[in-house]
Amino acid sequence: MSLWHYCSCFLLCLVTAPRNSNALKHSFDAHHDPRHLIGPVGMPFGFLVGGEFSLTVEDFNLVSKADQTKNIVEAGFWLQRFPNQASFQHFMNEIQEKENGCVFEYFRDEDLNDEIFDQVGEIEAAQPEGLFLSLKDKAKWGKSTLRYTFKPGEEGLYFLVYQVCYSTKKRVRTMSTFHLDFHFVNYDSLGHESYLTAGEMHLPLLFTVSAISFTICAFLWQWNLERIRKGLPGIIRTKEEQAFESVGRPTIYAIHPIMGLLLWVKSLTVWAEAFRFHTIKVTGHAEAWSVLYYTLYFFRGTFLFTVILLIGTGWSFVKGVLQKREKQFIFLVLFLQMLNQLALIVLSHETEGERRFGNWNAVLHLVDILCCCSVLLPIVWQVNAMEASLQIQDEGDQLSAENRASILDKLKLFRLFYLLVIAYIYATRILIYL
Repeated sequence: MSLWHYCSCFLLCLVTAPRNSNALKHSFDAHHDPRHLIGPVGMPFGFLVGGEFSLTVEDFNLVSKADQTKNIVEAGFWLQRFPNQASFQHFMNEIQEKENGCVFEYFRDEDLNDEIFDQVGEIEAAQPEGLFLSLKDKAKWGKSTLRYTFKPGEEGLYFLVYQVCYSTKKRVRTMSTFHLDFHFVNYDSLGHESYLTAGEMHLPLLFTVSAISFTICAFLWQWNLERIRKGLPGIIRTKEEQAFESVGRPTIYAIHPIMGLLLWVKSLTVWAEAFRFHTIKVTGHAEAWSVLYYTLYFFRGTFLFTVILLIGTGWSFVKGVLQKREKQFIFLVLFLQMLNQLALIVLSHETEGERRFGNWNAVLHLVDILCCCSVLLPIVWQVNAMEASLQIQDEGDQLSAENRASILDKLKLFRLFYLLVIAYIYATRILIYL
């Protein structure tokens, strides 16, 4: 089998490389939310030394049946540092398991609370137990602000939590309503403001380098196709192909230009993501670039699964026409991908912790897993068909040695492609959650 086909498999895996699509959103809304514990509120944020935290709460209100708000001993927001997401989740599970578990236990002392939270909301010295904004006093329900600048030794990954604590063992159904505005800022080595979390401050540069690399790959892919069409040798050749140009000359199938187009779409997507993160870093918002990015991301995701399905069915490589069953299957997978992309776009307009975020997040993962598993079926069908063809021809002894070698080469290539798709699914859908 020509090295050209193995390069095609490698290119497909390169295009499917995962990208982080999360960006900081600077607002959070709760409307009659019955949850007594919400965490994290928004995305976790990594603060560096000199980083600034500002939280503004507006239109705060608590409503419960029969005016049982008197049983509420504390309500507010708590910012605390954790080593990682797993440690935070373990802490939240412990709080939920306790009958009267309250994350504000350290701040229940009114005298201590007055020491760390003054009238203007500016905190000069943070406690090891975190930063706390109490909203028990109704005078603060209109508008309250909490601000802090992190000092040496306080940098790290911080999570914001909202909770309503009760004096009775039985929790009262309480509806919370509020609007939050976040203002999280870090400073880079040059002293410039950055609205990106500490772990994402270098992403604009990394995505720019990645976009340049994808653009070069797309250009080389297109140039290679043009050389082969003109009868010239490809830019990537094995030693056998160099020795026997006529024998080793690669063949361009219909799927190869489509893969080149996919690579160009991928390049544009990464360019849009690079500019989006740069704009977020500088201004904190990137609405226009986000619209462009998610539009390209939608086409790239749908296009990617289309290419994988076409290769899996053997279109243009083994056969020129798709069967009716294969067409119906491709349309089904594309429909699921459209739902998946829609869920992703909705998530981009929600903040982690909001009620709709959890619902759409579950839909996103479910549909994504279904799509990833479904693309394996056409590959399995094609491999089984080739193996059955070889077995039938062996029994009838009607297959020439040349044709048999051709089918075996294609069978090896499809098995390799199957393994690559399995590796891609494991790396992007399973390994990242371990």
